[in-house]
This record gives sequence, C-alpha cells and structure tokens, in this order.
Amino acid sequence: MDGLKNNEIVLEVRGLYKKYGNNLVVNNASFQLERGKIYGFIGQNGAGKTTIIRMLAGYARPNAGEISIFGDSTVKGLSDGRKRMGLIVENPSLYTKMSAYDNIEIQKMLYGIKNDGLAEELLTLVGLAGVGKRPVKNFSLGMRQRLGIAMALVNNPEILVLDEPINGLDPMGIVEVRELLLKLNRERNLTILISSHILSELYQLASDYIIINQGQIVEKMTLEELDSKCSNYIIMQPEDMPAALSLLNRMGITEIENGGNGFIRFRNNDNNNVRAIAQACLNEKILLTHFSVQAESLENYFVKLVGGANNGQAF
Repeated sequence: MDGLKNNEIVLEVRGLYKKYGNNLVVNNASFQLERGKIYGFIGQNGAGKTTIIRMLAGYARPNAGEISIFGDSTVKGLSDGRKRMGLIVENPSLYTKMSAYDNIEIQKMLYGIKNDGLAEELLTLVGLAGVGKRPVKNFSLGMRQRLGIAMALVNNPEILVLDEPINGLDPMGIVEVRELLLKLNRERNLTILISSHILSELYQLASDYIIINQGQIVEKMTLEELDSKCSNYIIMQPEDMPAALSLLNRMGITEIENGGNGFIRFRNNDNNNVRAIAQACLNEKILLTHFSVQAESLENYFVKLVGGANNGQAF
C-alpha cells in the first residue's frame, strides 16, 4: 500500500472540464478521495457522473483540468495509478457464454497475474463459489454485478470505482452488493467511489457524499454533515397563522417554510423545541390541527439542492 494512511488523498480531481461538441458535460469539477472511505457520487441522469468516471478510468480525456492518482498526475503516474484501481463503468464487461471462473481467468491474463487460486478466492469473496463453473448467461443480474466486482478486484486494487452497480437489482440483490462493498471497505481498507440513483441505499453505504448537478460539483460532505443538514423539522398547521408566526418569531424562529394548505415547517435544532413550542402554543391558545416532527431524507435534500420543483403539496 506504499505506506499510505487514512486521511491521505489517494485520488484528486482539479478543475475538470469535458465537452462533447458544444455540450459542456463536466464544468470545473474538483474533489478528493481519502483512503478507506466510501463516497456516494450523486447526480441526475446527464449530470456528468459517468463522464467523470470514464475520465478517471482513462477512457476519455478532459478538455481541461487535472487528475492525480496517488499523488501523481503525469502520464506515467496516471497509467501506474490506474493499475491500482478496480473499475466498473456502466456495465460489467462479461463473456456470457463462458463461466464466471473463466471470466476471472481472462481478467488475470490481462493483468499478467499468475496466482492460481485467485479465481476461487474472489468467487468465494463475492458469494459465487458454488456457481463459478456455470455459464454467465444463466446468471441473474445481481450475480453478474457481483462477478463484475470480483473481476474489478483481480488486481487487488486500492481504489474501487463503480458506476451504478445496483441499478436494476431486486431488493435482495441490492442488499448483497451493499454487504459485499461494506465488507471490502472494512477488511481491505478499500476506498470506494460509487454512483447510484438509489439514494436511500447510498445513505446506508457511504461515509461521504459528492453531489453533481449539470456538470458542476455542488456539494461535498461527510455523513455527519449530511445528518446535520437533514435534521429534524417541526411541521405545524395552526388555525391562526398570523398568531403562530408572531409567536415563533418571538421565540427566535425566523426561517420558516410555507408548505401550502396552512402548513409551515422549520428546523428543529434543539429537541427541547418540540415541547417548548407545543406548550407556548397552548399558553397562547393557538389551536394546532397538525403538529409533528419529520426527518428530511437524502432524497429530499438532493432535490432541494439541485432545484427540484415544488409539487405544491404540503410537507
């Protein structure tokens, strides 16, 4: 591992631009990956996620900007660094008429790896030990994704980059891939960058988040920072709205969202607010026809961040 430690940067993107014709797909993107963390790469279709992943893999060249892998951005340094990465870009490249075992053997040949027991070891690791001799064409989508991850691990990578590895999987397949990635991260201190549309799943997997919108990185944060931003909200429906707003302002609560239909929402920064606000409304004889606490989801935070339209419904 060349003596690298946690908190050391293993991959860095600086001011990356990519155009296809007149279409600017990646616009001044910059981020860093630290060893041993799992990064959720979040963005809508066409946001630029796959284009950035293709540039990290060396499948596409940026128009401007720089990629550095293990501290080296030279042509040779990038080539050497990519040999220490495992990649699945869009879909795993599998020979479906061949067995899982033979697919891994071919991947070994491409890397010049002589380890005779590696195929069995990797198939066992990803939960395919009992089906390694079966043709891949008979595999479920989840089994193919796990085989793709096994093939991406052939070179014992230090960074694993996965583009939509759980897209199209059934719930059990999603759980299997999630548990596999957590195991790899935990046991091998593997740094993982994973893009996915299934934000609820990323929330259970990632330690850090990179959010991209229209080619630009709009937010980078840890799970703890996300939890802070997605904190609890108090939702109220007072019969006397002016009186309720006046009371909240006197209590120092000024950032109030209007949800329509007489609902308002504001952040619950202190758990004591719930009891204090309910008691204050009772004291002021303000009737509340609705009073609840709601935690904002990653999906809601993402939609707000990228400017999703309000559907006009109450919270």
